[in-house]
Amino acid sequence: MAKQYAPHIERLQAVAASGKLLAVGGRRDAAGVTDSSVHLLQLPKLNARFSAPLDATATALAFCGDDGLLAGTAKGDLALWRTGGDGKTPDWQQTVHSGAVRALVASDSQVLSVGDDGVLALHIVDTDGGQPRLREQAKRRLSEQALRAVALDEAGNVAAAGADNTIYALPLANFK
Repeated sequence: MAKQYAPHIERLQAVAASGKLLAVGGRRDAAGVTDSSVHLLQLPKLNARFSAPLDATATALAFCGDDGLLAGTAKGDLALWRTGGDGKTPDWQQTVHSGAVRALVASDSQVLSVGDDGVLALHIVDTDGGQPRLREQAKRRLSEQALRAVALDEAGNVAAAGADNTIYALPLANFK
């Protein structure tokens, strides 16, 4: 049955889809275990492309550009892999939040993340040198409580919301 539904043993906490790819991640229940994996699957048969190890629970996933997969972790890290790679190690990884990353949204060149620290962070996708990386563009604390959702529309407007029951809306141009 596991082969039919995907080769993961984590409790599902994050999922993302893009074209014919599906990414899933989550947390493990074993006592004292904090590491996890992100699994990239080929649709429609859920054939495994790779299982990428993480040193913390995967809490958010998003596809970025033509061949990027992003994962946010419970430790506040963002990790980036090329979907055509082997997934053994991220192509880029860095701490961006002081608490868990709770939501991600990505366009071809920009990534927005929110987390338990109440911060909205904007990163620019940089592919100079062939290796994908994220370069921090701006950060803003929007709330004293955790932010749990973020969205970006085609006109460049950002909305973020969380534990304080407030929706924060701002033009992305003013955020930079």
